[in-house]
Amino acid sequence: MRRAGQATAMASLRPYTSLVTPETDHFVQLQDPKGFARAVREFLAIL
Repeated sequence: MRRAGQATAMASLRPYTSLVTPETDHFVQLQDPKGFARAVREFLAIL
């Protein structure tokens, strides 16, 4: 896992890239299914 600062820096260098930081551990889709689905929908909408 990258440090938050590294992830932020990487996202800022790439066009059309955003950083989503869920308030869960590794199993985001199980612990926050609505948040996971929202992030996936937002990602797919820009493709």
